[in-house]
Amino acid sequence: MSGVVVSIIIPVYQVSEYIERCLLSVVKQDYPHIECIIVDDATKDDSIGKCERLITKYNDTLNHNDNHNDNEKRRISFKIIRHEVNRGLSAARNTGICEATGDFLFFLDGDDEITSDCISKLVAIGKNTPDAEMIIGNFKCIPRNEHHVIEIDGSLPEIMDSNETIATYYFSRRIPVTAWNKLVKRSFVIVNGLFFKEGVVYEDIHWSFFVVKHLTKIRVLKDVTYLYYIRSGSIISDTADATVGKSYYEIYNEILHKLTKGRERQELACYTESFCYRYLRHKATIHEYKDLYAEYRQRSKTFGCKSASMKLRLAYFLGYVPFGVKALETLKFIKKSMTRI
Repeated sequence: MSGVVVSIIIPVYQVSEYIERCLLSVVKQDYPHIECIIVDDATKDDSIGKCERLITKYNDTLNHNDNHNDNEKRRISFKIIRHEVNRGLSAARNTGICEATGDFLFFLDGDDEITSDCISKLVAIGKNTPDAEMIIGNFKCIPRNEHHVIEIDGSLPEIMDSNETIATYYFSRRIPVTAWNKLVKRSFVIVNGLFFKEGVVYEDIHWSFFVVKHLTKIRVLKDVTYLYYIRSGSIISDTADATVGKSYYEIYNEILHKLTKGRERQELACYTESFCYRYLRHKATIHEYKDLYAEYRQRSKTFGCKSASMKLRLAYFLGYVPFGVKALETLKFIKKSMTRI
């Protein structure tokens, strides 16, 4: 796999405080074949100005270095693509996909960073499996937060070479649903139409559901290659509860109506628990959740998914209990904690 080009896609919107840290982590990569596509999603701050200044400084440094030929061989190709209006993270990533020319795509959020050996390590472990569509790295949460995301555990196989195996690990929530920190073959994304759903937040849940339908081989690197920063003021934490509720409704509605033939029980068992949480949280203000709840119950019955049926019944009763959402959150946390003992 030596010589393959990796396209790093960075959506930029209101990340002035963090974008230099992010971009410097790209500049410090020890892998020589990188194009970096920065998508300006009509940011209102000076994020893009900081990007432009850093890129200029980077190019000037290489131009004035004595080893000019060597510098040209390892020079990162930067592109800045601009949206005229703010279209959201999904649209920014989709723009990056369409502009990319690399063999692999790598999604990096503008408020995060990657280790200096991130791309070289991910490329290296895939050299003996050229048919792998995805290579996954490990990550570190800053600050670490059990309620938010959990890093890859040590028992995850380093290679999964069938769709059935991949689905089993994914639907048991051992493969992260996040789009970032994964090398993904660009041809795999384009051929299967694996673009991000626009107009929603938490788009990674939707994207990963459809990606898993097509994966046949993935490689896993246990080393940390990505630093994920949990912060207030991010796209997610700043999003109004009503917008979050509508986004989740659209995501879980589409998942329910696009269940994979022969894998319906497995997928229902995976997604019903999270749906129940959103049902309890939003049913009073977004009335479509009640109809979707009824559909989940019917599908669970049709496909004989007892675990989904039990979770749905529990959610129904918790809907009549004060602090029902908190009760469900507590049960989820206890279950998560028990699986890590």
